[in-house]
This record gives sequence, C-alpha cells and structure tokens, in this order.
Amino acid sequence: MCWPACSGSPPANGATPQDVDGVSLLGELEGTSPLPKREYLYWEFVGQTAVRSGEWKAIQPKPNAAWELYDLGADLSETNDLSRSRPEILAKLQAYAGAAHTPVVEGTFVSTELHE
Repeated sequence: MCWPACSGSPPANGATPQDVDGVSLLGELEGTSPLPKREYLYWEFVGQTAVRSGEWKAIQPKPNAAWELYDLGADLSETNDLSRSRPEILAKLQAYAGAAHTPVVEGTFVSTELHE
C-alpha cells in the first residue's frame, strides 16, 4: 500500500508510523524498484479471510465457516469450489493463512487517527 495518494513520503515528510502495515508501491509504479515476488497474498476483510497463491484462491467467507478453494485460472467467477477434490492445495493455503494471521489485540488502536 502506498502512503496516502502514493506521494512517495509520509505527510510533512515525517517518518512512517511504526504500526503501519504494508509496502509502498511507488517504486513499482515508477519502474525504479520492482516489488519482490511473493509466494502468496493474504488478506482479511469484514470477517472474510482469503489467501491467493498463483492461480489458487482459498477463502473462508466468515469466521468458523468452511474454507472454499477456487482455481482462478479456470474459474475466475469462483463458481466451482474445489476444496473437496484438491485438499492438498487447500491445506497449503490454509497453512499460509495461519502463518500470516496476527490476532487483534484489544486496545491496540486506542486512537484511529493514524489509520483513517
């Protein structure tokens, strides 16, 4: 993620806050510093958890729901859940999710000023 508006530097040329999670895309966009290749992408959003590695995407649509698995190269619309027929791939993506997840710590975001 870029700092606001991909300006290249934090507001007022100050230091980036220590609790900011992500990477700057500026070098990639300018063609000066490509992002390193990643084995997988992981995200959580509004109760969903998802992992993508290559053409494979695993998603848990809500907490405690069953995981679904999709081959985005063949099924971009995510209509054919392959979680039962490809359990080895699902297990690999679930392991990535487990390694990437950081539990929320109550009181961490006392002030939301830096995060809004």
